[in-house]
Amino acid sequence: MKHRDDKIARAAHIKARTEGTSNEISFSVLDAAKYAVDNKRQRFSFHEFVSNRAARRETSSDVSRETSEGLPSKASRIRRAQEGSRKQMREAKVARVSRKPSQHSAQHAAAKQKQLSTKRISLEEEVARRKARRRMGRIAALSTVAAMTMVFVAIGVWIWHVDVTEQQRYEAMLMDSIELVSQADDVILQIDGIVNDPFSDDSKKSKQSTLSEIPGCLDVLEQADVRAREASDGLKDPTVKDIANQTVISIAARQAMMQQASELLDASLQVDEAEQHCQDIWSVVLDADDVTHEASKLVEADDPAGSKEKTQQANRLFTDSLAQLKTFQAEHAEVDLSVATAYIEKRIEAAGYAIAADDALIDRNKEEALVQNDWYNEAETEAATLATKLPSDMDKLFHDAYSEQYSSLIKAYTAKRAEAGTSDAVIRDYLGAQGK
Repeated sequence: MKHRDDKIARAAHIKARTEGTSNEISFSVLDAAKYAVDNKRQRFSFHEFVSNRAARRETSSDVSRETSEGLPSKASRIRRAQEGSRKQMREAKVARVSRKPSQHSAQHAAAKQKQLSTKRISLEEEVARRKARRRMGRIAALSTVAAMTMVFVAIGVWIWHVDVTEQQRYEAMLMDSIELVSQADDVILQIDGIVNDPFSDDSKKSKQSTLSEIPGCLDVLEQADVRAREASDGLKDPTVKDIANQTVISIAARQAMMQQASELLDASLQVDEAEQHCQDIWSVVLDADDVTHEASKLVEADDPAGSKEKTQQANRLFTDSLAQLKTFQAEHAEVDLSVATAYIEKRIEAAGYAIAADDALIDRNKEEALVQNDWYNEAETEAATLATKLPSDMDKLFHDAYSEQYSSLIKAYTAKRAEAGTSDAVIRDYLGAQGK
């Protein structure tokens, strides 16, 4: 036991015979340090465990012997008292030794204290770090929200800018379309004049050139229509969108007018050609009539041979004009030339009677000459009656036929012109309000 105590003393750096000196270690100080390190944890003492266990066993055996043997003798009580005193001394010594902490325990306690202190510092640092992290998180969150807000605002501004720019582009496109329509109006005005009076001298002069400009004008209107429709689809302002729609309507009306005018102008040109051909044929009839008058003068001059020659010349002209007129009538069934045909045929009949009368005069057969002359006069009278039924102007036949044949197309053109005029009025009001 003493050897064990020495080992404990050496482990705790306790020197022998130092009680009361400066080398004596205060167990209370060491115990205080030990319990300050870990006041909740009880250190396990093997010596106390052994001593307590032996004491309980001896106490139990003594009680058993006293109970079994009866009252103890004085010698046995003295012995037990001495043994108990020695045991208490050993236990007290063991307890004191067990309470003497070794240097290793002190160092361990110091390390534990330092670890706890470090732990407390670490906890404070961890708390500070977490606070800083939460603060940085809040800052980062606020920054993210601010950044996202700025991004959304920037996106909104960009979208607004794109939308405004797009709307401006559509408005500019609409203005381009209206400008193209105005370029086509020069041709439209010419067409209006021709459709209203297709056979005036001015119309006849400009008809061919105007007709040649219609295809190019239709191309311009097609470009204007593409722009106006795209602008109408893209515009959001109801007022401007309505102007775009009115522009589309106006363009469509003009395109229809162009197509109708093209047909009308082409038909009027054909009428002009037919008029000229008919005039050429009728000029032959007039030439034959002049030759007939010359033959009549030769009869009065008692020159039946000369009269016969002139009458034959007139007859050839009448016959030629009749053949041409019948061919022309077959090509232009819309014009009724039956009166003119009957007139020429009657003049040819009269010329035959005149030639027969001239032959009778040459043969000095006055009776035959008088009979043939009467028939001639009768035929001339009938021809004169037919002449009163002829129009004063042969062109009027063609004008009336043209108006009757193309009346529905002329009405359709007029309706489209009115439709375009209504849309143009709306567009002009808008442009006037915009100062354009």
